[in-house]
Amino acid sequence: NPRFRPSAALGRLERALAGATPAGPIDRAGAVEFILAPERRAEVVLAAGTIAELVRDRGYAYADISVTCRRLEEYEHYIRDVFAEFGIPCFLDARRPLGRHPAARLICGAVAAAADGFATRSVLRYLKSGLAGLSAEEVGRVENYVLAHGIDGADWSADWRFRRQHVGAEDSDEPGPGGTNGPVRTTPAAADLRDLNELRRRALAPLERLRQTLGGDPAADRYDAAVLLDAVAELIAGLNVPEALERLAAQAAANDAVNELGGTGEQVHRQAWRFLDEVLVQLRAAFAGESFVLPEFL
Repeated sequence: NPRFRPSAALGRLERALAGATPAGPIDRAGAVEFILAPERRAEVVLAAGTIAELVRDRGYAYADISVTCRRLEEYEHYIRDVFAEFGIPCFLDARRPLGRHPAARLICGAVAAAADGFATRSVLRYLKSGLAGLSAEEVGRVENYVLAHGIDGADWSADWRFRRQHVGAEDSDEPGPGGTNGPVRTTPAAADLRDLNELRRRALAPLERLRQTLGGDPAADRYDAAVLLDAVAELIAGLNVPEALERLAAQAAANDAVNELGGTGEQVHRQAWRFLDEVLVQLRAAFAGESFVLPEFL
């Protein structure tokens, strides 16, 4: 490795660090120092103090320095706390459960909704990603309405027409979501209903475009790989997902927020988007000319 040409000891140590067998004796040649600490936090304190000294007294930049350990999960919380105490900025390159990340929820919810004919569980998963173009308050209004009135499937494509009625009535001539009569429910007034239908149209438009693009055989849950990946890329671009994630990362950086996925919000959003973008590129190359069974993609 060109990084270690001045130090064969460091090169050998890097190659052996993650190996299953011991590295054996290493000629340190002044490049490697072995220190025994009583416990993990003490190790991290020592590392932080050394980094601070290198930057303060020897002209290094933080970007010139890396800290490596075999099992990051055993050190992660110490690194966050101790490095913060020393004022050392750091990026933890750790695997995250991206299935819970907003971008993954958006993609999986959208594809599922387009494939299953707008099942409400899939549409709400897509909307609750926070990247579908509706605010949290708007998504809440839509969710309250659809759950109260049993909206599902084709009901998303038709205007919602319930009006405010007295609670407790058992029968009504008011048409239900599918055109049939049913129990009366208390619903928004006409002006609110117009707003809800506008939210419905905004929510559904990207999903309808995605469904038209996908084609495929919904009964078999099988889709041409190139078509599916192109449709996902078009959805992401149409919703300006990269820009939205960059805004979320900037907001998290300003708030110094720690994300539910285990890293700072800034780290998680930027790392997740890079990873998902790479995955889509790799899937395109790996499945060229083939088709996906939908559950495998989701």
